[in-house]
Amino acid sequence: MRQLEVERGWGQIVGPHGSGKTTLVNQLEIQLLQRSAPVVKVVLHRQGWHRGFQQALSATRRSGTRLIVDGFEQLPRFAQWVLRWLCGWRGCGLLVTSHRDVQLPWLVRTKASLAWVQQIVSRLLQSCPENLILEEDVRNCYYRQEGNLRETLFALYDLFEHRRRRAVDGTVPAP
Repeated sequence: MRQLEVERGWGQIVGPHGSGKTTLVNQLEIQLLQRSAPVVKVVLHRQGWHRGFQQALSATRRSGTRLIVDGFEQLPRFAQWVLRWLCGWRGCGLLVTSHRDVQLPWLVRTKASLAWVQQIVSRLLQSCPENLILEEDVRNCYYRQEGNLRETLFALYDLFEHRRRRAVDGTVPAP
């Protein structure tokens, strides 16, 4: 948050799919909403960037708005340029997530690591009395999902639920 303030509300969070960009920008959005400036968040999807671009353009009409664009790289370069220019001209902040560098000040480069995933899973399982997920499970899921944190956690959750149900039913003991 401090770096975002230093850059007058401008910055990019860059990383591969499932590495935590959206989770981080959502946390920053919560903090920004606690301040006096208006915050507008636009989430772009692969199909139909036009609607999101129109929302972003509308947000820049009010000076001082903090515009968040999740998936900024999906906009054509000209549309990116237009948003940069309008935000600068109207004194708006521009915080984006992207899979590649989009020529904004760097805030964070996200990248999941096996050690990080193991820490997250360990914390999540602290309140679980049974040892249903092993380190080997975490490692296997992480590599099977090619380092995608989101997909790794989804796969581990499915495995956890499967083993928990089997343990409750008594059909197969937990690992």
